[in-house]
Amino acid sequence: MSKIITREELGKHTTKKDLWIAIHGKVYDVTSYSEDHPGGVDSLVEVAGSDATEEFEDLGHTSDAREIMERFLVGELEKTGDYDSGYVKLQRNLPPVPAKDRHEESKHHLYFDLTHMAVMSSVMLAGFVFMREYDRIHLPKTATTTAILRLLPYAVTTSVASIALVRLFAAFKKAFPGRKAYPAHYKVVEEVARPSTHSHAVLDPRQYLELPVQSKEMLSHNTAKYTLSLPKKTDVLGLPIGQHIAVRAVIDGKAVNRSYTPTSSNKDRGRLELVIKHYDDGLLTGRHLKNVKPGDKLQISGPRGHMRYRKGMCDNIGMLAGGTGITPMYQIIRAICENPKDNTKISLIYANQTEGDILLRKELNTFARTNSHQFKVHYVLGEPPKDWKYGVGRATPELVKEKFAAADANTKAMLCGPPGMVNAAKEWLVNLGFEKPRAVSKMEDQVFLF
Repeated sequence: MSKIITREELGKHTTKKDLWIAIHGKVYDVTSYSEDHPGGVDSLVEVAGSDATEEFEDLGHTSDAREIMERFLVGELEKTGDYDSGYVKLQRNLPPVPAKDRHEESKHHLYFDLTHMAVMSSVMLAGFVFMREYDRIHLPKTATTTAILRLLPYAVTTSVASIALVRLFAAFKKAFPGRKAYPAHYKVVEEVARPSTHSHAVLDPRQYLELPVQSKEMLSHNTAKYTLSLPKKTDVLGLPIGQHIAVRAVIDGKAVNRSYTPTSSNKDRGRLELVIKHYDDGLLTGRHLKNVKPGDKLQISGPRGHMRYRKGMCDNIGMLAGGTGITPMYQIIRAICENPKDNTKISLIYANQTEGDILLRKELNTFARTNSHQFKVHYVLGEPPKDWKYGVGRATPELVKEKFAAADANTKAMLCGPPGMVNAAKEWLVNLGFEKPRAVSKMEDQVFLF
């Protein structure tokens, strides 16, 4: 019989030298494995002493990883009143965001209830007809049977009507809940999720994987969003937050590859989304990706890069992005804003030439609205429209000083965009007290260059 581990006991093992985690109701001592963990020891320390089921499934792990885990099994996690080998999903309530898909199932039940009511009404009508025709039927009649048969339709009618009205009201409430004005920071327990079909991470740094292009959407005159289908609907990409992938194509008999950061995450099962800018003289984008259409295939490989964002890495992040440099920033912004346990504050300066060049604007504005206590975005345009209310011209050292948190041990700065902007920003940050960035950034650097 497996040893039962209490949550109190699990919570005592939270260091690199004594590291326990719980996954799907089982407790593992991964102390000896932490240094060999592909995601790094810090990613394990972050969830040490707790139920890491959600983090484990969100990232996606191979069958090999699941087999390796069994070597470190020490027992089963004690079940409490609200725990049954599952995990509680905490999610932010985002009232302004359309939730059409979320209510489709409720509407389906509503239609079922309406059909059910129609059938019941037919039965009631048949009862009334029977009552009316009762006197014409040549059956033995007594005072008792006559009274029962005459009162029965009324009793059935009252009962059915009461049940139907209650069910109909509940169905309408579920299908059309309306808007609930929760504060942006309000966290609610939305559902108790049971372990579902295991996800599989498809990325492999040792080889390229061919994925079909599901759709291609032009976001601006020279930028497109490519949605690629993963092998299975339950698959996840398996990309650590902050890292990127390589896209490869054979052009004129020569393999050409470029790095891109997906705008999708490991919560987006079955698909991969890439926002890519086309350059007319670009070997990969101008000659190949620009002409790719749905049904074609792209080769991808990864993960790559030195950034592996984790909750608690710092208290404040100042981001400066230009053009498609927003994609690695967006990946981290999304991870923070969608995690109710992450309280990191972000200030983003996003520079572009025209309003039409602003990528992912709707998504950024939604996060800024629903997470206003921790995410701020400030746009800067070289050619703004007449009613523009944000920055005009270019990003400046004064703007960076105003929008970024002061340089200290709990603050990081992240840069991604045109070389001229990035090189200038590096000097601005040094003058503001930030450490001088390295040519090739490491995750522990105070200033990180994507």
